[in-house]
Amino acid sequence: MAIAGNEYQFRRSFKQKWKWPMLSFTEQGTRLKIGTVCDLLYEISPQHAAMLLWKNGGVPGSRWYENKDVCIEVDRFLGVQTGQFWELTDTILRYRDFLPRFSIPVALVEEPLGDTAFLLNFPGRDERLWLYTWNHETIPENPDDPTRLHEVAPTLKKFVDKLRTTHRGSRTEFVG
Repeated sequence: MAIAGNEYQFRRSFKQKWKWPMLSFTEQGTRLKIGTVCDLLYEISPQHAAMLLWKNGGVPGSRWYENKDVCIEVDRFLGVQTGQFWELTDTILRYRDFLPRFSIPVALVEEPLGDTAFLLNFPGRDERLWLYTWNHETIPENPDDPTRLHEVAPTLKKFVDKLRTTHRGSRTEFVG
């Protein structure tokens, strides 16, 4: 089962339960069917599944997220079967030695120093969204090191709801 939790309940409720904001995307993947998301070979959270059905990855028109600890710019959300370089399955395979165990990358984040950073979710554990960074010169000795993870939002939905076209503060990078 690809969706963490009750897949049957997700199928019945996803249209009513998962209302997403008006947000334009560019370079969006093709529209997915529930069966495609449910048949993934890895587990994703119900909110991530709903987002893939809503917008199958792509570059959001509103890219900035800020809270008291972080100000980040989303480069793109990862999609399924997009044919693009930043496809979810390809990203999981390409970075499997770099990412924490059981994590699923949700989005690629602009890093001020030019490194790749991801927003991650840990399906089956909770709905929180985490920023994960590392030095790209070497493979991390311990990708599961909790000091590399910084909580960004309590849920993916709350993260997307707070995306803005510009950042308000003077911070333009991760602060923590």
